[in-house]
Amino acid sequence: MSERADREGRTARRAATLLVAIFVALWASRWILALGVGLSNEYTGTANSSYFLIDLVVTMLAGGLFIAVGWTIVTRQPRNTIGWLLIAIPLTVMLSVAVGDYATAALKTRPGTLPFGVAAAWLDRWLIVVALGMFIPIFLLFPDGKLPSRRWRPVLWLLIGSFAITITSFAITPGQLTGAFADIADVGVTNPLGIQALAGPLNVITQIAVSSPGRRSSCGTEVHRRRSGNRSGGSPSSPPRSSSRSSRRSRLRPSSGTPGSADRSGTSCSGSCRRP
Repeated sequence: MSERADREGRTARRAATLLVAIFVALWASRWILALGVGLSNEYTGTANSSYFLIDLVVTMLAGGLFIAVGWTIVTRQPRNTIGWLLIAIPLTVMLSVAVGDYATAALKTRPGTLPFGVAAAWLDRWLIVVALGMFIPIFLLFPDGKLPSRRWRPVLWLLIGSFAITITSFAITPGQLTGAFADIADVGVTNPLGIQALAGPLNVITQIAVSSPGRRSSCGTEVHRRRSGNRSGGSPSSPPRSSSRSSRRSRLRPSSGTPGSADRSGTSCSGSCRRP
């Protein structure tokens, strides 16, 4: 059994190392675009901009923090889904940012010099939705990477299905690609996979998806609160039901003393209360 656990640990460590290497490579690709193509960001347009340097540092620090926590969990508990999600979230965000930078360089900064600019703009449209969707299962699976009970499986599958529909809607919604991280609003690139016949329903789905992450996260927070309350023996705001039942039973239970003790104590009390 220990040999199997050691094998799983080594495999998890190698997989996590590969994901970290991909994250660093994507981060480095932004430097390559900035120095080689002259791209900084959609606001300044100069590779020597301090804003772009701050952007690079912040993305590395924030992503590195997530990855460090995820790495710690994965190397100790390879089957804990929380650790893998904490690695996958910054990796997906960095991929979205790098794809957005590439789309800006290929379609706006140096149009015609880089291939697959439209494909990068299409990926930039929906990749960020994948990253945002990964946050929701954390509230359901925290802290051991498992659901509170089997009854929550339909909830998890419903969340996965809803985000799959949302991502598909963003990917095939027709019209102009304005960019999530790419600055291509004035380029005039349309979605190459857009389905014009489904424009109405797809627009409704995307609008609902944009406004719903707050409600989904609040639902996940409520699930985590209830789960914590169940593990601690009950909700902190309400007293345990067993104590209230025992108190009611104690009031209804006759005295365990001598047969006349309760009557005598009651008589003496009432007598003393009636004395002037």
